[in-house]
Amino acid sequence: MLECIFDRYEYLEMKGFVREKVMTASLESVYVPLLAQGTGERGRVLRGGELGSLLVREETGEPTPLSTLLPRHRCLVIVGEAGAGKSTFLRHVALTLARAFRDRHPTLVRQRLDWETRKVPLPIILPLGGLGLFLRGLDDAQKESPNPDLLLDYIRHHFRDLDLPDEFFETQLKREEHCLVLLDGLDEVAHFEDRVLISQTVTLLAQRYEGAHFVVTCRPEGYRSGAQLGADFRRTDIEPLRWPDDIKTFVLRWNEAVLQESRHAAHDNAQDFLHRLEGRDQVRALANNPLLLTVMIIVHFNVGQLPERRADLYDNATELLLGWDTRWRRKLAAPPPWLDAIKPSGKRLYLEELGYHWQQQGTLEMRREEAERFLTPFFLTGEGEEKKREATQHAAVFLDWVLERTYLLRPLGNSLSFYRRAFQEYLAARRLARELNLAAIALAAMEENWDWWEETVLLAVDHLSASDPTTNAQFARFIEGGSYDNLRLWTETGWTWRQGEGEGWGRPPERRGEPMYWRDARFNQPNQPVVGVTWFEAVAYARWLTHQWQVANGELRIWQDGQVKPSSLQPSNLEFRLPTEAEWEKAARGTDGRTWSWGNDWDERLTNTVEGRGDWTTAPVGLHPGGASPYGALDLIGNVWEWTSTQWGKDWQKPDYELPYRPDDGREDPEGTSLRVLRGGSWLSNRLYARCASRDGRYPDLWFSGVGLRLVVSPVRSDF
Repeated sequence: MLECIFDRYEYLEMKGFVREKVMTASLESVYVPLLAQGTGERGRVLRGGELGSLLVREETGEPTPLSTLLPRHRCLVIVGEAGAGKSTFLRHVALTLARAFRDRHPTLVRQRLDWETRKVPLPIILPLGGLGLFLRGLDDAQKESPNPDLLLDYIRHHFRDLDLPDEFFETQLKREEHCLVLLDGLDEVAHFEDRVLISQTVTLLAQRYEGAHFVVTCRPEGYRSGAQLGADFRRTDIEPLRWPDDIKTFVLRWNEAVLQESRHAAHDNAQDFLHRLEGRDQVRALANNPLLLTVMIIVHFNVGQLPERRADLYDNATELLLGWDTRWRRKLAAPPPWLDAIKPSGKRLYLEELGYHWQQQGTLEMRREEAERFLTPFFLTGEGEEKKREATQHAAVFLDWVLERTYLLRPLGNSLSFYRRAFQEYLAARRLARELNLAAIALAAMEENWDWWEETVLLAVDHLSASDPTTNAQFARFIEGGSYDNLRLWTETGWTWRQGEGEGWGRPPERRGEPMYWRDARFNQPNQPVVGVTWFEAVAYARWLTHQWQVANGELRIWQDGQVKPSSLQPSNLEFRLPTEAEWEKAARGTDGRTWSWGNDWDERLTNTVEGRGDWTTAPVGLHPGGASPYGALDLIGNVWEWTSTQWGKDWQKPDYELPYRPDDGREDPEGTSLRVLRGGSWLSNRLYARCASRDGRYPDLWFSGVGLRLVVSPVRSDF
């Protein structure tokens, strides 16, 4: 029994955001004591009756350590929002008691829990959500009325693999002060009528075994009306983590647990995190929740900093929370196969639509049935009544899963809301960033209600700046800086083209001062990829950006030993440039030789090609996150062909430079008029030409509405 507790709860596995590195930490080493609100509370019974007596909490006094309430109240209900630390607290208590019980070390209970007891209680910890599932397997007669034997049957069922005697738990419960029953997650019982039955059953079990202690946890929205426990149970609410004391302790302990090999490194990393957090009020406001603080710490640990852009922090947070089931190996309420197959980034798209809709409606909540109706069209996979019914069912299942497992949405009676307004604004911002007429929509929204839309619009712009292919918004700065007339930025043949020499594929000299489609409304929205650029313009833009980087004295961080670390390379030793053909293909295919960036099975929903039959134009950058490459690069397939630095040769029908790629055979010479390699396909291509392996060669002065660019950053190459 005790070993079961150690096996399940002693260590936390936190994969975070870096798949190559699995991080584990001892729960006891990172745990920070939680506080209870209103510790001088008094109970006032509203109505009598054995099961009907409800206790109303009246708060008085100052917060006090939550663990000190264990010996003071035989029956306790701990209420806290998602991520407040309820489950972690129960596991900490169970581990402390299990260790003291096993090692015959009763003073440990006093040291860690401030609990003076003659005997070390045996901890019995289990999830109440599982009891809800257990009840569904019983016939109606077995659950017609509350019965403490139901809970005993479930306890035996939950620990059935331990091969304990049938009367083991009943025997332990009968002993005076010999058991502490820890029941986690009353709110995880999905059906309200089941939750009422379980509350009454727990109340009766506590009354039957008066020598045992009972603790139940629940979210606030799940602890209402008939689902509340009887008057023997004292309610207490968890106090948020306090800045700076609690948060500093939390951050330091977590870093010490992960960086066990160096306390000095752990301290430095924690101090860096706290320094970055201290000056950012909006991000720090999320840190009083242990779950979100953990997310921030993992982000900081993996990338060496807290993202200066809040959009990146929210990206990482939602990716983690939407991958919670698999990352934390939670087995309850496993999603159906169709939902399990959707990547976290794909699941986030549905929430982006929901958040954007609520933002447009000027609301922070919506009735559950309205939310289902809104999402249903996004789950449609065909026509007909059967497909409509399937989509309606999928929308309901998706919302159930988000509510139960992701800590992004929460129920409010018959309505739903995001746990934090910040998440709604962030998700709405991602959706807003995909609007073709982003600028006009954002301006109109802010004119109507500046206070309501300000954060969403700022996050949308923040998200836009992180796009992978170069956007119109990014390229605009190159134009505004007069770079088309800066000789130093152009190759020799490129400057000749800029001066108007040559036919330029029908592009007259007066049209060579900006991309060919710069003033075409179909292609010139800020979040669309810049198109109509020649290879010469792409190289000049890369050189301009390199100069901007060096003048700004930017800092580079690189991947090393399983995490991102500061680089010793100075800005003067770095350049932005077009990728070589080999670099482009590695970024798209990874190491497994996949056909498309997402895998070997074609899916028109993951890219912008002719098969998708969309708007017949370029899509906003980042519109298809499910098509990301193994390295997270977006839009490598479809949307726009991308220039590489690599030469093709003189004849577009027969390349002079074949594969395998050799960087030293002249194909990377930046001068000359040889054709250059294009990769990736475009919105005008079919899936054959949009394969990772597909390549094309075009003259460097070619331009059309399906050609754009992306850049890489690397050490300066000596041959340039």
